Amino acid sequence: MDHRGRFQAQGENVEKSENWAQMTVINKTSATALLVALEGQLTRRELEVRDIALQKARTFVMDAPASGYQGQVIKIFNNPGQRKAIRVDVEIRAGWAFANDEVPAT
Repeated sequence: MDHRGRFQAQGENVEKSENWAQMTVINKTSATALLVALEGQLTRRELEVRDIALQKARTFVMDAPASGYQGQVIKIFNNPGQRKAIRVDVEIRAGWAFANDEVPAT
């Protein structure tokens, strides 16, 4: 697959993720749906300590340039006041990610 990556919630004995691996660029709508799916895997407590981190990850996706981000990108987001290990990671492992929905896939 040319375009791949994942969203991951980690820390406090949590390691849950939503991955993508596809031939076309993942767009913002699809990426946001994966973040929602990740949220759905978390318990209420796991979500409470990552709610702001998840919002920051959504903002990172939505603020991407029209063509998206290219190459290996790893961003780590935390809730203020939480231990650094409790986090949400956005990982682009290869290709492009988070293009505007109307941008043709490469």
